[in-house]
Amino acid sequence: MNYFSRDSLTSSSHEKYGWLAIFGLFSFLGLFFLAGAGRFLIFLYPICSFAVGIYLFQYYPRLYILYTFWLWFLSGLIRRLIDYQSGEYTMGGFYTTPEFVTLISSLTFIRLFPKELRSIGLPFILCVGSVVYGTLIGIINNPLTDFSIVDSIFGFLCPIIFGFHLYSYWQEYPTLSRSINNIFINGVLVMGLYGIYQYVVAPAWDRFFLTLTELAARGTPESFGIRVWSTTSAAHQLVFPLIPGILLSLCPPFNWTQYLVLLFGVITLLASVVRTGWLCLLLVVTLYIASKNQNSNPKS
Repeated sequence: MNYFSRDSLTSSSHEKYGWLAIFGLFSFLGLFFLAGAGRFLIFLYPICSFAVGIYLFQYYPRLYILYTFWLWFLSGLIRRLIDYQSGEYTMGGFYTTPEFVTLISSLTFIRLFPKELRSIGLPFILCVGSVVYGTLIGIINNPLTDFSIVDSIFGFLCPIIFGFHLYSYWQEYPTLSRSINNIFINGVLVMGLYGIYQYVVAPAWDRFFLTLTELAARGTPESFGIRVWSTTSAAHQLVFPLIPGILLSLCPPFNWTQYLVLLFGVITLLASVVRTGWLCLLLVVTLYIASKNQNSNPKS
């Protein structure tokens, strides 16, 4: 099955039903939240998100990619909002929602597995095999008694499976590259803005989350006291999308959105107090500048 036509990664009226599914999902969840029935979303959020993910994967692959990235960007915040209304800390469903949606792309892995055994997709297969092997050994030595173990397994598998899904559309690289570039630029803009808001205002749902988890490493539940994690679940998780987004904002052609991403992204990264993130950003920017200078002054 060919998921992508020549211009399938560009916005078109043909995708309107996919957009309706996405907006319908969040409107539906928003109605429950406004009605004060946030407790029901503990189950509805992952189930409905997964159903929309399957629909998009089957019929609107560009929107499936966009939808999956944004779930990773926003699910931490959605979880805290629902926890705040429910009055309790609910581990599990919210945190694993983007993972379940990401693993839908394992259908691509299964479909192309025989073909890629003798192709350049073999490294992905070896990585998946290593995770599966390590998981089996771990289960034999330590039977599954804690859901966090399953969550850790998903944490290893999801990037590999989703990466293979993107790789399988290598023929659409220019269009796919532009689409992912826009996703990260807009995503970091949102995360940067909310990160500054979180640091300055310390909204009630973030203070509630910080108080219940009692994680001193995340700061204190007060204005200018939070170690910013923005729309994600932890400061170190925030670094992963921020650094690629900031780096992409340095790529021409430049526009006002990229300047805002650079400004808000860097401020939020600094407020996260993830020092390894600071060093990583410094390193990649240095390498980027060095590569640009080398390309502009080739040796004769």
